[in-house]
Amino acid sequence: RFNLNGTDSITLDGSYPYVYTVLNNQFNQKQFTFSPYVGFSFRLGAHSFGINSRISLRRIDDENGVMNFNETSLSILYSKTLGLNKISKEQVIYDEYQHLGLSKSAEYRKGDKFSYMTIGFDHSKLVNYNLPTPIVKEGVYNGDTLTATTNGYSVTPTVNFGLSFNTYATHRWMIGLGFDIYQEYYNSNGSVYDSISNSSTGFSAGEAPTQPNSIYSEFDKSSKFAPSVTSAIYISKRILKIDPYVKGSALMVMNYDVPSFLKTDPEWRSLGFFPIYKIGAGVDLRLRIKSSKFLILGLGIDYNLNPHINYIQYSIKMGYYRKKKLKNQTY
Repeated sequence: RFNLNGTDSITLDGSYPYVYTVLNNQFNQKQFTFSPYVGFSFRLGAHSFGINSRISLRRIDDENGVMNFNETSLSILYSKTLGLNKISKEQVIYDEYQHLGLSKSAEYRKGDKFSYMTIGFDHSKLVNYNLPTPIVKEGVYNGDTLTATTNGYSVTPTVNFGLSFNTYATHRWMIGLGFDIYQEYYNSNGSVYDSISNSSTGFSAGEAPTQPNSIYSEFDKSSKFAPSVTSAIYISKRILKIDPYVKGSALMVMNYDVPSFLKTDPEWRSLGFFPIYKIGAGVDLRLRIKSSKFLILGLGIDYNLNPHINYIQYSIKMGYYRKKKLKNQTY
């Protein structure tokens, strides 16, 4: 789910002193929602027609609560089966014979290819870095001139997207190369003092560090390219419809830009790249497309070992699996 709009349109009833909107980039990832749907479809030869209606099960709103709404949609579907023809009796007999001849070798994985992409879910883990000297400055917020004191910054690392290209060295062991998009989110924390009311308000990253939380906090993010090596061990030697596995990955973040608030830290000021390690487990759901080709859907959980902070992240996976072309292969 991504937001492609660059502008927001809001209609307000009554008198409001201000409206505060954060647009950031025009291509923003939105939170995933659980949206069941009901509908019907029918098939006419090679053609299929359908219609369905979706509704989300939770409210979608912004951080300030200005816009509260439910997302609903109506879909009209059409599909056509390509290459639909009549199969002769001789072809059926030949296909059955070929299937029986390869049935034993088709249960194993050695030599198969598996390419997939992963999408990680945002998490709330962060690490705070205190400034040696707090930054004090005045700013205009909500029409008032207030004194803001920044005590430090928080960093939230995450890996939200990756591609991996793998092969099976044995019937259980998969190994491959890929690349990931590594991101860091930065939020300032401190307090704001109002001399008129003689009150102080604290600000920080909040419960969702990957989204701007407060009009007083400075929010920024950085994305870097990270080549990766992945290895997985499957629990079963034979291919299963639902395949569990354990895995490990190593990523190398390239051309790392040290945040300004860490440039005085001797451990970070000269750091241009650093490794990240992930240890986890998951399960694959195998759906046959045609012959030896499969669509793989999966869920995974990883414990990330990051120089900033270690954290757990969940992810979903979608990939293409191709069995090795066999010729006179025996086991």
